[in-house]
Amino acid sequence: MKNVTVKLEEALVRAARHEAVDAGQSLSGWLAELIRERLGRSEVASAVAEVMGKDVRVMDKELAAFDEARRRALGYLDHPVSLEGGDDSLDSEGHRRRE
Repeated sequence: MKNVTVKLEEALVRAARHEAVDAGQSLSGWLAELIRERLGRSEVASAVAEVMGKDVRVMDKELAAFDEARRRALGYLDHPVSLEGGDDSLDSEGHRRRE
């Protein structure tokens, strides 16, 4: 492994450290993962762009948008919507109640 010095604004470092802690990683490990993800996405984008005849930068943006949508969708799992209430309530087994 190689050590690298990176100069960042103090506010950016503070925010990055919080993200790293939330991810259960050191700042160094969190940054390394971000770089690996970015490089991996570029490799995938290059391969897909070649097959589809698209610009690699377009593919990178599309893959980044997909990643963001995926993160948002997974976040919804943390806050499920209740299906109970009103006349359309479900019983304990998940079936509609009949009156």
